[in-house]
Amino acid sequence: MKESLFIKQNKQKWKDLEKHLASEQKDPDKLSDLYIQVSDDLSYARTFYPNRSVRLYLNNLAQSVYSNIYKSRRSKWSDIVFFWKEELPKIVWDSRKELNISFFVFVLAVSIGVFSAIQDPNFVRVILGDEYVNNTLKNIQNGDPMAVYKQSKNMDMFLGITINNVKVDFLTFASGLFLGIGSILIMLFNGVMVGVFQYFFVQQGLFIESALTIWLHGTLEMAGMVLAGAAGIRMGSGLIFPGSYSRLQAFQRSAMHGFKLLMGTVPITIFAAVIESFLTRFTETPDLVRFALILLSLFFIVGYFIVYPIIKNRNGFSTFIKQTKISAADFKTPSTTSIDDNTELIRNSFSLFHHYLFLNAPLKLVSLVLSTGLLIVSLHEVLPEDIDYRQWFFFTHFLDSNLPVYIHAMHVFNLSILLFFVTYNISCLVKDKAFTLIVFSLQNYYKSFITALLIYTLFFLPNETLIFFAVILLTPPLFIILIVSVIEEQHYFQSITLSFSYMQKQYMSVVGLFVLLSGCMSLYYLFLESPFTYFFIEFVLFNIDVDAETLRWIYISFYSILSYAGIFYLLPLCAYGTMWKFFSLKEIKYAGNLFNKIHSNWK
Repeated sequence: MKESLFIKQNKQKWKDLEKHLASEQKDPDKLSDLYIQVSDDLSYARTFYPNRSVRLYLNNLAQSVYSNIYKSRRSKWSDIVFFWKEELPKIVWDSRKELNISFFVFVLAVSIGVFSAIQDPNFVRVILGDEYVNNTLKNIQNGDPMAVYKQSKNMDMFLGITINNVKVDFLTFASGLFLGIGSILIMLFNGVMVGVFQYFFVQQGLFIESALTIWLHGTLEMAGMVLAGAAGIRMGSGLIFPGSYSRLQAFQRSAMHGFKLLMGTVPITIFAAVIESFLTRFTETPDLVRFALILLSLFFIVGYFIVYPIIKNRNGFSTFIKQTKISAADFKTPSTTSIDDNTELIRNSFSLFHHYLFLNAPLKLVSLVLSTGLLIVSLHEVLPEDIDYRQWFFFTHFLDSNLPVYIHAMHVFNLSILLFFVTYNISCLVKDKAFTLIVFSLQNYYKSFITALLIYTLFFLPNETLIFFAVILLTPPLFIILIVSVIEEQHYFQSITLSFSYMQKQYMSVVGLFVLLSGCMSLYYLFLESPFTYFFIEFVLFNIDVDAETLRWIYISFYSILSYAGIFYLLPLCAYGTMWKFFSLKEIKYAGNLFNKIHSNWK
């Protein structure tokens, strides 16, 4: 083909690409398609017109694509809209059986609660407690039966309710690990409580007033509970019905679907807390207004979670929804040159976590035993006799200033060792050269120690709210700084500037990934705080005949071991995923993989 004809046939396509590159709003999908076409043209021109200007022109055009293609990826807000518009409705449709089961269990449990309260009036006190019942009866006598919703300040009430309800939803989901039965049991308990709670006001002749008050926020809250139950059942179904997959592969797939369904409940649960904290307290609001708000909430739940998925299924779901990939049985190193979203990075984190889980097991076991022993010895002096030790162990011992200094030093050392082995394992995967543990430790252990010390220091800030936000916002960049200093072979403090240049607009994405992985870790601690762990320990210690004080310290030893085990074996899960994010950040900034592909066409 003559050069003039080649240009004539393709110049409009090249003009379109130039125009698209010049526009402020760049469609990454269209840009990618045009790049593929221009890349083909470049290859053709390189073969037939190697010394002509058209090849130089196409080279420059390809360079422009190189500098723009990764900068115009779909924004995070577009990702969020896509999740709610396309992905979540698809998951809801695929989980319709689990949703039906969850809804049926909840309705059945509410019916059981109502029936039991009718049969035995004292059943209300068994479920709700004497203190709540007596206070509510007192409020009824004072003419304000719903005063319980007015006793706390708006913001304090909002934070407390949000934390509690999100915690219940996550526990309901996590209990699905017990073949889905755990989620069903929690649904039964909560449903019975709702039925008893509502019927208690019916007994007092306050059905309309209580229904308009309770269901003002309860419509969304109960919907979130049903969705969380369905998410847990969906996760457990992978263990029971693996199909053509291995049981582990089926569980990975069902757990990811269940987790995404759970994520859909969080905004609903938070908004329910907003209504309960800021609107429910206004019981003098006209009944018609409150009833209209309840109907509005109900229309949203039915419309979005029932009608909308049906319509989407009839019209066809988006072809851009990413299918859940099933990892091969053999471990495969995740890519260091691709730009992975947080869902893929969570999958990579679990893959790395599973691969290295038992690799350093002897060292972890020794550290676990020593840490537990030292902590138990020190607790004889600082643990009050009347404290609920089950609650005390969940991270709060990190904040106890009464603990001896050597306990805090032990915590920092353990954390530094965990981070050191995470960076060592990642380095061995991505570096061409082999590392001896001794040489690597001499070069890099101090970096892990500094990171561990900085993270641990965050737990000693003045108040719990500040600690919470500091840990969430500052731990992820510290992980990135650590892995950058190791992979880029820089001094720790020299890598700070480079690390933040990598994060730039991706900072909240890094934080979001850390929060999601930390949520997976927190599920373990929800189990420790749940009745399941208590009943398990009761079963183990049932036949031990010792005095009460000795039995108490046996319980303390159990909870200490379980609490430390969560840190030793699950903290690397957060570290692997967050640190692996570095490779995506680097590709976004420098597009090294794309650069190599383009230059391969120039040769």
